[in-house]
Order: sequence, then structure tokens, then C-alpha cells
Amino acid sequence: MDRSEPRSGSLQGWLVVVAFLGPLALAIAWYALRDVVPVPAPRTEGTLIVPARPMASFAGVAQDGRDLGPELFRGHWTLVYVADRDCELDCQALLFKARQLRLTLGKDLSRVRWLALASDGWRAPELSGGDVPVVRISEVPEAFGPRAQGALFIVDPLGNVMMRYGPDAEIRGMQKDLKRLLKVSQIG
Repeated sequence: MDRSEPRSGSLQGWLVVVAFLGPLALAIAWYALRDVVPVPAPRTEGTLIVPARPMASFAGVAQDGRDLGPELFRGHWTLVYVADRDCELDCQALLFKARQLRLTLGKDLSRVRWLALASDGWRAPELSGGDVPVVRISEVPEAFGPRAQGALFIVDPLGNVMMRYGPDAEIRGMQKDLKRLLKVSQIG
């Protein structure tokens, strides 16, 4: 027997062992190091609210006079504009972005609603292509946090406020965020 020839059976055996155990070893190492090596979060246009805040104590009145509770936000993704006193240019721009954002969703259009939460004195601006659905509230729900007026929020189908956009948000970034949410979501 010539010792200069490599033993191909032994090499093939090691390759089989590495092929099966290599991915397992990498998975174990990644799991063990998950707290040491941070995984970057996906970039978003809006501010992610962590943890998401439930809309448990919501109370509002629909345009037709019906009383509404937290169930208003269940079953659909909802773009919610929290109105400030007057609807100036920033307000009009954000409402226009919300309407346009919803219209760009194509097949997912039925999964997303939009509305404005406003006090009795607030008048919705005229937007080409449709009126703003307005829900009247006596006070801004705590779930939206401080400085909620003049901002756009995403409420998930379970009724949790989970993302915030300011007046300067870009519609393209908002669209990426919402499409990503709809893609990974199995609800709403």
C-alpha cells in the first residue's frame, strides 16, 4: 500500500460530518452570542413604539353619532391622524400622505383603514379624492403618548399603537414600513 495517496474515503467522511454538523454549530454559536452581538433593526421612516401601547380605554363618536370603543381598531391596520387645533399646511400634508399611502397598497388596500381623531371644533380639510373619516374624541388617548397632536400613527389589528410619524415623514419610507408590516403580519 502506497502511503503517498490520500485516503479519499476518510476525506469524504469528514465532508459529510461538516456538511451536517456545521450549520448546527453555527446556529448554536449564533444563539449563544445573540445578546453579545446586536442584530441591527430594519431602518424605518417612523418611530417604533416599544412596547406597543394598547388602546384599551378608547372612547369616540363616529360621524353618524354612534359611540365607538377600542373595537374600532381591531381587525385592520389603521392609520390614525391625531388632529391638532387647526389643520394648517403640515396637517393637510400628513393627511394627504396617509390617504395616498393607503391607496398605494394595491391588493392590501382592504387591510388598512385611515381616520382622524379630533375634538368637536376641528374641521377636516378638503382633500381631492375623498373626505377624511373623522372620529370625535374629548381627549387624546394615553396610548398615543405625549405630543400626539399633529402626528400620524399606525395602530395594529390588535388595537396597539405601534409606530409614529411626524409631519416631515416621507411617503416612500412610510410605504416601505407599512408594506413590511403587512408582509410579515398574519393578522388584519
